Amino acid sequence: MNCEYVRQYYGVPAEIGRRIIHNGKPGIIAEDRGHYIGVNFDKDEPGVVFNVHPTDHVEYLETGKVRSKYANLSKKKARAKERYQEYLDSETDLSFAEYIGADEDTVKLRKRLGLSRPEPFQLRAFQVSCDDHEASVLVFARKASKAKSMAFHDDAMTFVDDFTDLSCRRISAADYYAKEFGEGCLPLNERGMSILRELGWYQIDGNMEPCTMCNLYEWDSLSDSRIDESGLCSHCRTVLNVSSMPALAKAGA
Repeated sequence: MNCEYVRQYYGVPAEIGRRIIHNGKPGIIAEDRGHYIGVNFDKDEPGVVFNVHPTDHVEYLETGKVRSKYANLSKKKARAKERYQEYLDSETDLSFAEYIGADEDTVKLRKRLGLSRPEPFQLRAFQVSCDDHEASVLVFARKASKAKSMAFHDDAMTFVDDFTDLSCRRISAADYYAKEFGEGCLPLNERGMSILRELGWYQIDGNMEPCTMCNLYEWDSLSDSRIDESGLCSHCRTVLNVSSMPALAKAGA
């Protein structure tokens, strides 16, 4: 989102690229910070962004261009620097290789699912969570801060009062699906839930084995849904039971 929340809630013309004056200091809105606007002041280096309340002595001016702190580098080197900075900003426990999806486990998962390695510069997948409420959403965005902003405005996170309550980690194996859904949160429809099962998003009691019939993982939004001792998920057990009923009836006759 491009400062949509503060525009609607506070009725101000905030947007990324809008120049402002805050307490006499000129600057430009460089990031969407949920309840705040992220401002890069002219006196500071490019990339240095501070939270400013949208109505706290802020004068909104014309639009301009946000300065890039990598303006003197080639596009390839600038993107590499940005990616590593995103990794540092994400406060993740993952290694950098895990964050960009180059670790051994993610490579194996992609091969198992038949997924290609994501192309450079495309959208990437993040899991944005609110630990206090045990809730999370899968978000496709170019960087972690953008993913948190979009999750903050998603219907699944309406109970979250503060943008800073959200945590964000990379789900690199899901990058492939960004092509299908584009920027935003993964919808929790039938297609979305099937993707979460493929990725092993939800696990019960640490069970990491997929169903032996459909090769998908179980998910915990259904209290009675789990992979049983036979290795079948609840969905496949239901299908087998229904398909076997005519045969059982005939045998009984």
